[in-house]
Amino acid sequence: MDAVKTEDEVIVYFDAPGFDIDDVDLTVEKGSITVEATRRWNDPSVKTLTSERSQGVFRRQLQVGDTLDTDEVKARLDNGVLTLAIPIREGTKPRSVEIDHADSSRSLTTS
Repeated sequence: MDAVKTEDEVIVYFDAPGFDIDDVDLTVEKGSITVEATRRWNDPSVKTLTSERSQGVFRRQLQVGDTLDTDEVKARLDNGVLTLAIPIREGTKPRSVEIDHADSSRSLTTS
């Protein structure tokens, strides 16, 4: 998994080679996103001589803060990569604050 942050969203990439869309479940709950995928290679009608490719159930849970809008998560599976785009909530994005020059005749107040 890799995660990057842009000005407007957090993008998370999962390697998912060999998975079809029907093999992957994405669940969003307050404060967490869970990705679960199942992969089975073995055919029970044949004798397996060796098995080195990973199979089974794979699960990853991400804890996300209140700054991300989990109601608007977008997901895409393309060329073996599952990509999640999680928007950053308006009002929680970093903002610049103007700094005034010091002036002994003015005091700094907050409201």
